[in-house]
Amino acid sequence: MDGTIYLGDRLFDGVNEFFANLNANSIKYAFITNNSSKGVDDYLKKIKNFGISVERQNFYTSVDASIKILKEKFNDGLIYAQGTTSFIQNLVDGGLNVTTEYNDLAVCVLVGFDTELNFEKLTTTCKMLKKDIPYYATNPDWVCPTEFGYVPDCGSMCFGLEKATSKKPVFIGKPNGFMIERA
Repeated sequence: MDGTIYLGDRLFDGVNEFFANLNANSIKYAFITNNSSKGVDDYLKKIKNFGISVERQNFYTSVDASIKILKEKFNDGLIYAQGTTSFIQNLVDGGLNVTTEYNDLAVCVLVGFDTELNFEKLTTTCKMLKKDIPYYATNPDWVCPTEFGYVPDCGSMCFGLEKATSKKPVFIGKPNGFMIERA
């Protein structure tokens, strides 16, 4: 959605009319986003504030896809996650057993687009990546569009982690077909 139907708090011209037409003709659609910094409730509120009539089932995010994959692979295993407060809460609400602290019991690492990133988080993630456990990331996007240009997205953050640890993640979000198939 970022840079596709809006940029920041500015909806692109014609978007309201486009979705009004879809809704008037009962055409199904889904907002599919790699941005894991926010949850569906945040997106639902934002899109409704633009005047577009949407429901929860109109959204599928890289967080939703991550929850699905990690539940299938690790069931109730402890997952170390780096991301925003909203990201972590969405993982917990989705039924994952999550920690944001270093923990030897963690069965995998998951990194999301972290707009609240700080050095302490980076350090803990690097320590976790020294363990021999699977490493996942919500999406491979290098940048996220903003009103003024771009900021580093999850792919850029993971590139920095790779340079520090020599570990590469399995990316879950687009263009991975898993996300599109589930949506």
